[in-house]
Amino acid sequence: MLNGEFLNQQAAILADYLRQHVGRSPRECVTTALWQVLQRPPGNDEVDRGVHLLETLQHDHQVDADQALDYFCLMVLNLNEFIYLD
Repeated sequence: MLNGEFLNQQAAILADYLRQHVGRSPRECVTTALWQVLQRPPGNDEVDRGVHLLETLQHDHQVDADQALDYFCLMVLNLNEFIYLD
């Protein structure tokens, strides 16, 4: 799933939605993405890890902010909590 074309397209759609409706704030984008995908309010630690991932992608891997958000959305769509039902 992580490298599949369909999920990459869906991650880009989610990232575009966030940019249009939430703005460019990493914290707000992470919070909204997690809330939308997991259908529950995310914990502060989850949001902090998401923001850290965006920062790491940009600073350590020279990925621009838009691509970092796309990668974050792809990661969210691959969370076990999203894929498997309890």
